[in-house]
Amino acid sequence: MKKDIWCKKMTKMDDDFLQYDLDWFLSSQEGYLAHFATAGQGPIPERIKSSVEDYNFIFDYIYSLEPLSEVYVIEGNLPAFSNDNQRSCYLHSFVEMSSKGLFSYDYEQGGYKLISKPKTPLKYEILPNEVKGVIYVADIEIDL
Repeated sequence: MKKDIWCKKMTKMDDDFLQYDLDWFLSSQEGYLAHFATAGQGPIPERIKSSVEDYNFIFDYIYSLEPLSEVYVIEGNLPAFSNDNQRSCYLHSFVEMSSKGLFSYDYEQGGYKLISKPKTPLKYEILPNEVKGVIYVADIEIDL
């Protein structure tokens, strides 16, 4: 039995919740899905902050997806690493998201930078209706 969306309790994210390195997700206006890692300081759209329940629903859905794509790493956007192990550890979550079809961004020095992108992007149009009804669709253009 489906829950009526108007009866759902919405819990807003508080400052304690937002201080952690959070992964949040959106659909671009063109229908491409993207992942953003805040590094504990990156901005999060108000629409996403307005509901912990919706955030958790989208988070769980994205993490349940199986890999579907090869990944391109945007070498020019990477920070400097002291060794290959450090680089590999840093890239792990971004490559994981892009392997699921998402463009993956990290927050650094005042803005989000594209770290990796999928060869085969996951599109909004193929998402289940329950996910379409909850995922944030950007109101501005996203640089993919």
